[in-house]
Amino acid sequence: DYHRCLKMLEKTRKALYAGSLFEQLRSANVIDYLYLAVPRGLVSPDELANGWGLLYINPDLTVSEVKKAKAEETTAKGKMHFVQNIAAAAMKNVLFSCGVNRLPSGEFFCTRQPRRRNKKL
Repeated sequence: DYHRCLKMLEKTRKALYAGSLFEQLRSANVIDYLYLAVPRGLVSPDELANGWGLLYINPDLTVSEVKKAKAEETTAKGKMHFVQNIAAAAMKNVLFSCGVNRLPSGEFFCTRQPRRRNKKL
């Protein structure tokens, strides 16, 4: 309980002083429109921060726009940096799923692609 409480306090402190992930995305000026996509009825449009849009995912997996997002000012350089960060974060998992591994020395080698594991019930 003590360690869980410490983690929760650290997470709250970080959100308070560094801002939440949503606030950091907005202040970075790298995204044109800020939308939150949730199952229908989970979040009300008036619960969103100013400028955010809301998309409802319906039970039949269709999407409906409940609240339009305000256009944010961005730069091409900022968008490119954001996309590169996403690609860098996903690189290890993408390479692994394709059977490509990387040694600590930086060399690459190929292995068999990993097989999908069935869930045990």
